[in-house]
Amino acid sequence: MQAAIDGLGVAIGSPYLFNEDIVAGRLFQPFPLTVGHGKAYWLVHQESAGERRKVKAFRDWILAEMASKTT
Repeated sequence: MQAAIDGLGVAIGSPYLFNEDIVAGRLFQPFPLTVGHGKAYWLVHQESAGERRKVKAFRDWILAEMASKTT
């Protein structure tokens, strides 16, 4: 990315990671096409722990945080 910022060529990368550079004009996104990165996060716990109050509270907090970031 630094080479592209320095005007030495083009780069392919996530606009989410380089949003500040795009906003500042250091990088230019020529079209709005983006491709999913195929990564995901998983909350994993023992089946018996799924009903525990603190596990539910953490899950609800994570889901609320994710929802607030996508709007």
